[in-house]
Amino acid sequence: MVVAKDFNRFILERFAASKLNVYTIHAEVEGILMANDFRQLLAQAAQRGIDFTPLGDLLPGDPAALPQQHLVRGALPGREGWLGVQQA
Repeated sequence: MVVAKDFNRFILERFAASKLNVYTIHAEVEGILMANDFRQLLAQAAQRGIDFTPLGDLLPGDPAALPQQHLVRGALPGREGWLGVQQA
């Protein structure tokens, strides 16, 4: 279990420079309840050279150019419930 004071480090240590890392934010959490912690996460990410970009900015002009993958219901360590994950 990750305690609140270690959460930002926990998240940032999972980012891989060679991959697309997706970090989902929620207005009611990062925008309200944990706003100060989120600001700190952004500052710590900047110190590590991590930039954030809206996913929509990464889409090609023609959606048909996107690769197709099969998603299945799965789980990830540290996350509650099921998630849509790419089938290996």
